[in-house]
Amino acid sequence: SIKYSHSDVTMGTDNGDVALRGPIFYRKHPQLLAFTAMIFLIFSVWELNEKYSDGNQAQTKNNNIQDVNDTNIVSSSKRQIRGASDEFKGNEEWRDYSRGNFLEKFDCEELWEKENPVHDQETWKRFRQAYESVVESSDSTVGDTLADFDAFTVKHYASQSPGKGRGVYAKEKIPSGKLLYNFSRSAQFKDGKSFREFLMRLDNELACDVLQWSYVINLGEDSDDIENDLRIVCDLDEGSFCNNGGHKHGNMGYASSDTEKFPRYNRMRPLFATRDIEPGEEILCKYGEFSNGDWEHFGF
Repeated sequence: SIKYSHSDVTMGTDNGDVALRGPIFYRKHPQLLAFTAMIFLIFSVWELNEKYSDGNQAQTKNNNIQDVNDTNIVSSSKRQIRGASDEFKGNEEWRDYSRGNFLEKFDCEELWEKENPVHDQETWKRFRQAYESVVESSDSTVGDTLADFDAFTVKHYASQSPGKGRGVYAKEKIPSGKLLYNFSRSAQFKDGKSFREFLMRLDNELACDVLQWSYVINLGEDSDDIENDLRIVCDLDEGSFCNNGGHKHGNMGYASSDTEKFPRYNRMRPLFATRDIEPGEEILCKYGEFSNGDWEHFGF
């Protein structure tokens, strides 16, 4: 047997181990020097190969994990954005559908009988990506589609609201007059064509949500320029979970124009607390204030 270090060679013999110190011995036995060098070289190459192989396998594993994650992310978003892609290429009757036609197509009445989920940020991002896939980027009104912020300016949370479906609740005490919601995540549609295509790019459950949440608003308020001022709007954040409290119970609404001090996003008036709101209290809209347009203008 042979054991070696950088300067010594120990050879096993029948009479015991004899230590032979390098240079003088190797000059007398050049064959053993060549043999020792060859063994050292083979071991070094083997060790280097093992390290390279382990590193390469680890990198390949990491790459495979990343590929799987990327694939899951892409398919997850495409699953809900392009759910109706086959129908774009075939039957296009949906381009003339009314709201009732869409409700029937997506089985919305049946879906609405169930408890629907409170959407997470990834779902809201898919909504916004689907919207931007339909309108030109210059016409988009939702801001950065992948950012996590929403249009609420106070701490809040979304949860099931007994007897109402989903709702939005205050996480902190909100004083009367405080800005609550600025519509910076609200998708605007100038025509029925783009709104219909948006619906068709969503899975049934999400399309039914949009049909339930959307409203028509006149951005010109008192203007008669219907062609330029009327929009279909859908809030693509937790603002869509805001239930109607009417003028009697609503606690979020418009401020008077002369006291409104905040900028308008995409020409939409922001909403304020109309009275003090306690932590855990549901934030309730006044639908009649901002839902004031005519669906027939868009063929619905």
